This record gives sequence, C-alpha cells and structure tokens, in this order.
Amino acid sequence: MKNDQITDMQRKGMETAKQLAQLSIENSQRILALQTELAQELFKDGVASAKSLLEAKDPQEMLGLQTRYAQEMAQKLTAATQKVSAVGNQAREQLTNLVSGQMTESGGGLQNVFKDFLKVPQTANPDFAKVIQQAMATANQAFEQMAKASTAAFSSMGEAAKQSGKKPGK
Repeated sequence: MKNDQITDMQRKGMETAKQLAQLSIENSQRILALQTELAQELFKDGVASAKSLLEAKDPQEMLGLQTRYAQEMAQKLTAATQKVSAVGNQAREQLTNLVSGQMTESGGGLQNVFKDFLKVPQTANPDFAKVIQQAMATANQAFEQMAKASTAAFSSMGEAAKQSGKKPGK
C-alpha cells in the first residue's frame, strides 16, 4: 500500500470522524432544546393547574380540572416523545447518508485499498490500522452521545410526568 493511499485514507477518516462528531453535537442540542421546551411548558401548566385547583369551588370541579390537566400533559409528553424520535430517526438517516456517501465517493477504490492493505503484513501499515481504530472509536462515541441524549430526554419526560401527576400540597 502506498503512502499517499494511507494519507488519503487518514484524511477521509478524519473528515468522517469530524462529521460524526458534528452530527452528534447537533442532535444532542436538538434533544436538549426539546427537553427544555417541554420542562418549561409543564412548569407553566403546573402553576396554572395549581391556581385553578385552588380556585375550585367543589371536589367535582377539582376532579374535572385534574383530569383535564392530566390529559393535556399526556398529549404534550406524547408529542415531545414523537419529536425526540424524529430527531433520532433524522440522526440515523444522516449517519446512513454519511456512510453511503463515503462508500460511493470511494467506490471501488476503497475495496482496492482494503485488498492492498490485507496483502501487506499489519506491521507495515500501523498508521492505517490506527486511523481505522480512531474512526471506529469516534463513531462509537457519537452513537453513545446520541443514545445518552435520547435517554436523558425520555428520562426527564418521565420525571416531568411524575411531578405533574402529584396533587398540590404533596
């Protein structure tokens, strides 16, 4: 394998790693924004619900207000969950496009580079192996960050649901 092929693979690997990191950051920011928006809405709704409950004249009215609030909250949580899922689906689509774009760009050249690489002993290509390991590590980190952001968003939605389901004064 020639040095210019190794250098080109390193450059492409670094570009891909950079794009993966950028995708991870952007999608994490989207999820965080959705989470913040939901928390603000639930807080405002909770305050309004508490005020309404304090102004209720009888238990029947209180029960009706609580039921309505619970239904509205469930609708908001469902909508937020759908938005987070859409971000995850978009992230998967972007990743697929990135990988397929890299494969298309490389075309048969990538296959030839791998064939050449496999013909030469590993000790002759230490830089290439490092580039592949770094690219795989970066991809794994990007996936982990997206998974953590999604988990955090769903977790806080669940916590918000628990908090909003509590009766005032408890």
